[in-house]
Amino acid sequence: MTQPQRRAWTMVASMFVTVAIVYGLSFDIIGLFYNSLAKEFALSRAKFSSLATSFSLSFLVGGLVAGWLLDRIGAQFVVVGGAMVVIAGLLVASTASSFNAMLLAYFLIVLGVSAAINNVLHGGQQLVQRRTHTCDGCHVLRALGGRAGDGMDRNLFDRELRLAQCVSGVRGDGVTGALYTLALIYLGFGISVSISLVHEVIQLQEIGFSPERAGKIWGILLGSTILARPFMGYLGDRIGNRAAAVFSFAACGFAMIASIGSREIVWFALFCITFPLAVAAPAVVLAVFVNELLGLKRYGTFMGIMNAAVSVGLAIGPLVAGRIFDVTRSYTGAFEVAAVVSLITAIAIQLCPVPGPEPAAAVGQSGAIAAKSAVPGG
Repeated sequence: MTQPQRRAWTMVASMFVTVAIVYGLSFDIIGLFYNSLAKEFALSRAKFSSLATSFSLSFLVGGLVAGWLLDRIGAQFVVVGGAMVVIAGLLVASTASSFNAMLLAYFLIVLGVSAAINNVLHGGQQLVQRRTHTCDGCHVLRALGGRAGDGMDRNLFDRELRLAQCVSGVRGDGVTGALYTLALIYLGFGISVSISLVHEVIQLQEIGFSPERAGKIWGILLGSTILARPFMGYLGDRIGNRAAAVFSFAACGFAMIASIGSREIVWFALFCITFPLAVAAPAVVLAVFVNELLGLKRYGTFMGIMNAAVSVGLAIGPLVAGRIFDVTRSYTGAFEVAAVVSLITAIAIQLCPVPGPEPAAAVGQSGAIAAKSAVPGG
Protein backbone atom coordinates (compact mmCIF):
# COMPACT_ATOMS: atom_id res chain seq x y z
CA MET A 1 0.00 0.00 0.00
CA THR A 2 1.41 3.37 -1.04
CA GLN A 3 1.72 6.39 1.24
CA PRO A 4 -1.20 8.26 -0.42
CA GLN A 5 -3.40 5.17 -0.03
CA ARG A 6 -2.50 4.85 3.65
CA ARG A 7 -3.31 8.53 4.11
CA ALA A 8 -6.63 8.10 2.35
CA TRP A 9 -7.62 5.09 4.45
CA THR A 10 -6.66 7.05 7.55
CA MET A 11 -9.08 9.74 6.42
CA VAL A 12 -11.83 7.15 5.98
CA ALA A 13 -11.18 5.79 9.48
CA SER A 14 -11.22 9.32 10.86
CA MET A 15 -14.56 10.00 9.21
CA PHE A 16 -15.96 6.74 10.61
CA VAL A 17 -15.01 7.80 14.15
CA THR A 18 -16.31 11.33 13.61
CA VAL A 19 -19.68 10.21 12.25
CA ALA A 20 -19.99 7.59 14.99
CA ILE A 21 -19.40 10.23 17.66
CA VAL A 22 -21.54 12.95 16.07
CA TYR A 23 -24.55 10.74 15.40
CA GLY A 24 -24.00 8.07 18.03
CA LEU A 25 -23.64 10.57 20.87
CA SER A 26 -26.15 13.16 19.67
CA PHE A 27 -29.00 12.61 17.22
CA ASP A 28 -29.39 8.87 17.71
CA ILE A 29 -29.65 9.08 21.51
CA ILE A 30 -31.16 12.53 21.92
CA GLY A 31 -34.30 11.02 23.46
CA LEU A 32 -32.28 9.89 26.47
CA PHE A 33 -31.90 13.51 27.53
CA TYR A 34 -35.58 14.39 27.45
CA ASN A 35 -36.31 13.95 31.17
CA SER A 36 -33.40 16.12 32.29
CA LEU A 37 -33.99 18.86 29.75
CA ALA A 38 -37.76 18.88 30.25
CA LYS A 39 -37.26 19.28 33.99
CA GLU A 40 -34.70 22.06 33.54
CA PHE A 41 -36.48 24.07 30.85
CA ALA A 42 -40.14 22.88 31.11
CA LEU A 43 -40.11 21.64 27.51
CA SER A 44 -42.96 20.27 25.49
CA ARG A 45 -42.20 17.30 23.25
CA ALA A 46 -42.34 19.50 20.15
CA LYS A 47 -39.91 22.04 21.58
CA PHE A 48 -37.57 19.28 22.71
CA SER A 49 -37.68 17.86 19.17
CA SER A 50 -36.32 21.14 17.83
CA LEU A 51 -32.89 19.99 19.07
CA ALA A 52 -32.97 17.22 16.47
CA THR A 53 -34.18 19.72 13.89
CA SER A 54 -31.28 22.03 14.71
CA PHE A 55 -28.88 19.11 14.26
CA SER A 56 -30.24 18.11 10.86
CA LEU A 57 -30.42 21.63 9.45
CA SER A 58 -26.91 22.37 10.71
CA PHE A 59 -25.51 19.30 8.97
CA LEU A 60 -27.34 20.25 5.79
CA VAL A 61 -26.02 23.83 5.80
CA GLY A 62 -22.54 22.75 6.84
CA GLY A 63 -22.33 20.16 4.09
CA LEU A 64 -23.41 22.58 1.39
CA VAL A 65 -21.13 25.41 2.54
CA ALA A 66 -18.09 23.18 3.12
CA GLY A 67 -18.49 21.48 -0.26
CA TRP A 68 -18.61 24.88 -1.96
CA LEU A 69 -15.60 26.24 -0.03
CA LEU A 70 -13.31 23.24 -0.50
CA ASP A 71 -12.60 24.11 -4.14
CA ARG A 72 -12.16 27.80 -3.43
CA ILE A 73 -10.05 28.30 -0.32
CA GLY A 74 -8.55 24.85 0.29
CA ALA A 75 -9.18 22.05 2.74
CA GLN A 76 -6.87 23.39 5.46
CA PHE A 77 -8.80 26.65 5.77
CA VAL A 78 -12.13 24.80 5.80
CA VAL A 79 -10.99 22.54 8.64
CA VAL A 80 -9.56 25.45 10.66
CA GLY A 81 -12.74 27.43 10.12
CA GLY A 82 -14.82 24.44 11.16
CA ALA A 83 -12.74 24.02 14.32
CA MET A 84 -13.27 27.69 15.20
CA VAL A 85 -17.03 27.28 14.77
CA VAL A 86 -16.98 24.22 17.06
CA ILE A 87 -15.05 26.20 19.69
CA ALA A 88 -17.61 28.99 19.45
CA GLY A 89 -20.42 26.45 19.91
CA LEU A 90 -18.74 24.97 22.97
CA LEU A 91 -18.31 28.43 24.48
CA VAL A 92 -22.00 29.16 23.93
CA ALA A 93 -22.92 25.79 25.47
CA SER A 94 -20.73 26.42 28.53
CA THR A 95 -22.61 29.63 29.34
CA ALA A 96 -26.09 28.56 28.14
CA SER A 97 -28.85 29.48 30.56
CA SER A 98 -31.78 29.01 28.19
CA PHE A 99 -33.00 26.43 25.73
CA ASN A 100 -32.52 28.84 22.80
CA ALA A 101 -28.84 29.18 23.73
CA MET A 102 -28.57 25.39 23.69
CA LEU A 103 -30.13 25.29 20.24
CA LEU A 104 -27.57 27.80 18.98
CA ALA A 105 -24.70 25.86 20.58
CA TYR A 106 -25.91 22.60 19.05
CA PHE A 107 -26.21 24.21 15.63
CA LEU A 108 -22.70 25.69 15.75
CA ILE A 109 -21.01 22.51 16.98
CA VAL A 110 -22.54 20.31 14.29
CA LEU A 111 -21.90 23.00 11.66
CA GLY A 112 -18.19 22.89 12.45
CA VAL A 113 -18.00 19.10 12.60
CA SER A 114 -19.69 18.77 9.20
CA ALA A 115 -16.84 20.80 7.67
CA ALA A 116 -14.33 18.22 8.94
CA ILE A 117 -16.39 15.34 7.54
CA ASN A 118 -16.61 16.99 4.13
CA ASN A 119 -12.86 17.56 4.14
CA VAL A 120 -12.20 13.87 4.86
CA LEU A 121 -14.49 12.84 2.01
CA HIS A 122 -12.80 15.29 -0.32
CA GLY A 123 -9.41 13.83 0.56
CA GLY A 124 -10.76 10.31 0.07
CA GLN A 125 -10.48 10.71 -3.70
CA GLN A 126 -6.97 9.25 -3.34
CA LEU A 127 -8.61 5.90 -2.67
CA VAL A 128 -9.86 5.75 -6.24
CA GLN A 129 -6.98 5.46 -8.65
CA ARG A 130 -8.45 3.19 -11.31
CA ARG A 131 -11.84 3.15 -12.92
CA THR A 132 -12.53 -0.39 -11.65
CA HIS A 133 -12.36 0.98 -8.09
CA THR A 134 -14.63 3.95 -8.66
CA CYS A 135 -17.94 2.38 -7.69
CA ASP A 136 -16.54 0.62 -4.62
CA GLY A 137 -14.78 3.78 -3.46
CA CYS A 138 -17.95 5.82 -3.74
CA HIS A 139 -20.03 3.27 -1.86
CA VAL A 140 -17.49 2.83 0.93
CA LEU A 141 -17.34 6.55 1.59
CA ARG A 142 -21.07 7.13 1.21
CA ALA A 143 -21.94 4.19 3.49
CA LEU A 144 -19.74 5.63 6.23
CA GLY A 145 -20.99 9.19 5.95
CA GLY A 146 -24.24 8.89 4.06
CA ARG A 147 -26.03 11.63 6.01
CA ALA A 148 -23.22 14.10 6.13
CA GLY A 149 -24.49 16.25 3.26
CA ASP A 150 -21.16 15.88 1.51
CA GLY A 151 -22.12 15.19 -2.08
CA MET A 152 -22.48 18.78 -3.30
CA ASP A 153 -18.77 18.91 -4.13
CA ARG A 154 -18.91 18.19 -7.86
CA ASN A 155 -15.18 17.67 -8.22
CA LEU A 156 -15.08 14.71 -5.82
CA PHE A 157 -13.73 11.73 -7.80
CA ASP A 158 -14.06 13.87 -10.95
CA ARG A 159 -11.48 12.13 -13.15
CA GLU A 160 -12.57 8.63 -12.13
CA LEU A 161 -16.24 9.41 -12.61
CA ARG A 162 -15.55 10.66 -16.13
CA LEU A 163 -13.73 7.42 -16.86
CA ALA A 164 -16.63 5.41 -15.47
CA GLN A 165 -19.34 7.10 -17.52
CA CYS A 166 -18.78 4.85 -20.52
CA VAL A 167 -18.77 1.73 -18.30
CA SER A 168 -21.75 2.46 -16.09
CA GLY A 169 -24.43 2.99 -18.73
CA VAL A 170 -25.26 6.62 -18.00
CA ARG A 171 -28.93 7.27 -18.58
CA GLY A 172 -30.32 10.21 -20.50
CA ASP A 173 -34.10 10.34 -20.87
CA GLY A 174 -36.29 10.52 -17.77
CA VAL A 175 -33.50 11.43 -15.36
CA THR A 176 -35.48 14.36 -13.95
CA GLY A 177 -38.48 12.21 -13.00
CA ALA A 178 -36.29 9.57 -11.39
CA LEU A 179 -34.29 12.23 -9.56
CA TYR A 180 -37.41 13.86 -8.09
CA THR A 181 -38.81 10.48 -7.07
CA LEU A 182 -35.56 9.43 -5.41
CA ALA A 183 -35.40 12.74 -3.53
CA LEU A 184 -38.92 12.14 -2.23
CA ILE A 185 -37.90 8.61 -1.22
CA TYR A 186 -35.00 9.97 0.82
CA LEU A 187 -37.30 12.62 2.30
CA GLY A 188 -39.75 9.89 3.33
CA PHE A 189 -36.97 7.88 4.90
CA GLY A 190 -35.81 10.88 6.89
CA ILE A 191 -39.29 11.60 8.22
CA SER A 192 -40.17 8.03 9.17
CA VAL A 193 -36.90 6.96 10.75
CA SER A 194 -36.32 10.23 12.64
CA ILE A 195 -39.63 9.87 14.46
CA SER A 196 -38.37 6.61 15.91
CA LEU A 197 -34.77 7.74 16.45
CA VAL A 198 -35.80 10.72 18.56
CA HIS A 199 -38.98 9.51 20.27
CA GLU A 200 -38.74 5.73 20.53
CA VAL A 201 -36.52 5.79 23.62
CA ILE A 202 -39.04 8.14 25.27
CA GLN A 203 -41.79 5.71 24.25
CA LEU A 204 -39.89 2.90 25.98
CA GLN A 205 -40.05 4.90 29.19
CA GLU A 206 -43.73 5.63 28.60
CA ILE A 207 -44.51 1.90 28.51
CA GLY A 208 -42.73 1.24 31.79
CA PHE A 209 -38.98 0.89 31.28
CA SER A 210 -36.68 2.89 33.53
CA PRO A 211 -34.45 5.47 31.79
CA GLU A 212 -31.43 3.23 32.38
CA ARG A 213 -33.13 0.14 30.96
CA ALA A 214 -34.55 2.12 28.03
CA GLY A 215 -31.07 3.42 27.23
CA LYS A 216 -29.59 -0.07 27.23
CA ILE A 217 -32.35 -1.41 24.98
CA TRP A 218 -31.91 1.50 22.60
CA GLY A 219 -28.16 0.97 22.47
CA ILE A 220 -28.64 -2.68 21.59
CA LEU A 221 -31.12 -1.80 18.84
CA LEU A 222 -28.78 0.75 17.28
CA GLY A 223 -25.85 -1.65 17.57
CA SER A 224 -27.81 -4.39 15.84
CA THR A 225 -27.87 -2.31 12.65
CA ILE A 226 -24.24 -3.40 12.20
CA LEU A 227 -25.59 -6.88 11.42
CA ALA A 228 -28.57 -5.58 9.45
CA ARG A 229 -26.44 -3.69 6.93
CA PRO A 230 -24.54 -6.74 5.57
CA PHE A 231 -27.86 -8.59 5.45
CA MET A 232 -29.46 -5.82 3.38
CA GLY A 233 -26.43 -5.84 1.06
CA TYR A 234 -26.77 -9.62 0.65
CA LEU A 235 -30.50 -9.27 0.03
CA GLY A 236 -29.88 -6.58 -2.57
CA ASP A 237 -27.49 -8.88 -4.42
CA ARG A 238 -30.03 -11.69 -4.42
CA ILE A 239 -33.35 -10.00 -5.20
CA GLY A 240 -32.22 -6.63 -6.55
CA ASN A 241 -31.76 -3.32 -4.79
CA ARG A 242 -35.22 -2.03 -5.68
CA ALA A 243 -36.92 -5.06 -4.11
CA ALA A 244 -34.59 -4.93 -1.09
CA ALA A 245 -35.40 -1.26 -0.55
CA VAL A 246 -39.14 -1.98 -0.78
CA PHE A 247 -38.69 -4.76 1.78
CA SER A 248 -36.76 -2.44 4.10
CA PHE A 249 -39.38 0.30 4.05
CA ALA A 250 -42.18 -2.22 4.49
CA ALA A 251 -40.24 -3.48 7.53
CA CYS A 252 -40.01 0.11 8.78
CA GLY A 253 -43.78 0.53 8.49
CA PHE A 254 -44.34 -2.74 10.32
CA ALA A 255 -41.84 -1.72 13.03
CA MET A 256 -43.76 1.50 13.66
CA ILE A 257 -47.03 -0.42 14.00
CA ALA A 258 -45.33 -2.91 16.33
CA SER A 259 -44.02 -0.02 18.43
CA ILE A 260 -47.59 1.10 19.11
CA GLY A 261 -48.37 -2.25 20.71
CA SER A 262 -44.97 -2.70 22.35
CA ARG A 263 -46.45 -2.93 25.84
CA GLU A 264 -47.05 -6.57 24.88
CA ILE A 265 -43.93 -8.71 24.66
CA VAL A 266 -44.78 -10.18 21.24
CA TRP A 267 -45.13 -6.77 19.59
CA PHE A 268 -42.05 -5.50 21.38
CA ALA A 269 -40.03 -8.45 20.03
CA LEU A 270 -41.33 -7.83 16.51
CA PHE A 271 -40.30 -4.18 16.75
CA CYS A 272 -36.79 -5.14 17.88
CA ILE A 273 -36.43 -7.51 14.91
CA THR A 274 -37.73 -5.20 12.18
CA PHE A 275 -36.38 -1.80 13.28
CA PRO A 276 -32.69 -2.49 12.40
CA LEU A 277 -33.72 -3.48 8.86
CA ALA A 278 -35.39 -0.09 8.42
CA VAL A 279 -32.34 1.89 9.53
CA ALA A 280 -30.01 -0.16 7.31
CA ALA A 281 -31.68 0.81 4.03
CA PRO A 282 -30.13 4.12 2.94
CA ALA A 283 -26.44 3.40 3.49
CA VAL A 284 -26.65 0.08 1.67
CA VAL A 285 -29.38 -0.41 -0.92
CA LEU A 286 -30.63 3.12 -1.57
CA ALA A 287 -27.20 4.50 -2.47
CA VAL A 288 -26.69 1.63 -4.93
CA PHE A 289 -30.25 2.09 -6.23
CA VAL A 290 -29.42 5.72 -7.06
CA ASN A 291 -26.38 4.53 -9.01
CA GLU A 292 -28.43 1.92 -10.88
CA LEU A 293 -31.01 4.48 -11.98
CA LEU A 294 -28.88 7.55 -12.60
CA GLY A 295 -25.42 6.11 -13.33
CA LEU A 296 -22.10 7.45 -12.09
CA LYS A 297 -22.19 10.68 -14.08
CA ARG A 298 -22.59 13.47 -11.50
CA TYR A 299 -23.07 10.82 -8.81
CA GLY A 300 -21.69 13.16 -6.15
CA THR A 301 -24.19 15.86 -7.07
CA PHE A 302 -27.07 13.37 -7.08
CA MET A 303 -26.08 12.04 -3.65
CA GLY A 304 -25.78 15.61 -2.40
CA ILE A 305 -29.41 16.15 -3.40
CA MET A 306 -30.40 12.92 -1.65
CA ASN A 307 -28.53 13.92 1.50
CA ALA A 308 -30.25 17.30 1.45
CA ALA A 309 -33.63 15.59 1.14
CA VAL A 310 -32.97 13.17 4.01
CA SER A 311 -31.71 16.05 6.17
CA VAL A 312 -34.97 17.90 5.62
CA GLY A 313 -36.86 14.74 6.55
CA LEU A 314 -34.77 14.30 9.69
CA ALA A 315 -35.64 17.88 10.62
CA ILE A 316 -39.40 17.52 10.01
CA GLY A 317 -40.13 14.10 11.52
CA PRO A 318 -39.29 14.75 15.20
CA LEU A 319 -41.23 18.04 15.22
CA VAL A 320 -44.33 16.35 13.79
CA ALA A 321 -44.14 13.52 16.32
CA GLY A 322 -43.58 15.90 19.22
CA ARG A 323 -46.53 18.05 18.21
CA ILE A 324 -48.80 15.00 17.88
CA PHE A 325 -47.85 13.88 21.40
CA ASP A 326 -48.44 17.35 22.85
CA VAL A 327 -51.95 17.38 21.38
CA THR A 328 -53.00 13.75 21.98
CA ARG A 329 -50.75 12.83 24.95
CA SER A 330 -49.85 9.67 23.07
CA TYR A 331 -47.28 8.54 20.49
CA THR A 332 -49.80 6.35 18.68
CA GLY A 333 -50.60 8.98 16.06
CA ALA A 334 -46.91 9.78 15.55
CA PHE A 335 -45.95 6.19 14.86
CA GLU A 336 -48.99 5.78 12.61
CA VAL A 337 -47.71 8.73 10.56
CA ALA A 338 -44.28 7.10 10.37
CA ALA A 339 -45.84 3.83 9.23
CA VAL A 340 -47.91 5.51 6.52
CA VAL A 341 -44.92 7.51 5.26
CA SER A 342 -42.83 4.31 5.15
CA LEU A 343 -45.44 2.45 3.14
CA ILE A 344 -45.88 5.36 0.73
CA THR A 345 -42.10 5.46 0.30
CA ALA A 346 -42.04 1.72 -0.42
CA ILE A 347 -44.67 2.24 -3.15
CA ALA A 348 -42.66 5.16 -4.56
CA ILE A 349 -39.57 2.95 -4.79
CA GLN A 350 -41.51 0.30 -6.68
CA LEU A 351 -42.96 2.89 -9.09
CA CYS A 352 -39.76 4.93 -9.50
CA PRO A 353 -39.22 5.40 -13.26
CA VAL A 354 -36.15 3.96 -14.94
CA PRO A 355 -34.45 6.58 -17.17
CA GLY A 356 -33.95 5.60 -20.78
CA PRO A 357 -30.53 4.99 -22.36
CA GLU A 358 -28.35 7.98 -23.15
CA PRO A 359 -28.58 9.14 -26.78
CA ALA A 360 -25.92 7.73 -29.09
CA ALA A 361 -24.22 11.11 -29.54
CA ALA A 362 -23.88 11.52 -25.79
CA VAL A 363 -22.52 7.99 -25.42
CA GLY A 364 -19.89 8.79 -28.05
CA GLN A 365 -19.00 11.96 -26.18
CA SER A 366 -18.62 9.99 -22.93
CA GLY A 367 -16.34 7.54 -24.70
CA ALA A 368 -14.23 10.40 -26.04
CA ILE A 369 -13.94 11.88 -22.55
CA ALA A 370 -12.91 8.51 -21.16
CA ALA A 371 -10.34 7.98 -23.90
CA LYS A 372 -8.88 11.42 -23.29
CA SER A 373 -8.77 10.86 -19.52
CA ALA A 374 -6.96 7.55 -20.04
CA VAL A 375 -3.98 9.46 -21.49
CA PRO A 376 -1.58 10.74 -18.79
CA GLY A 377 -2.32 14.40 -18.19
CA GLY A 378 -5.57 14.16 -20.19
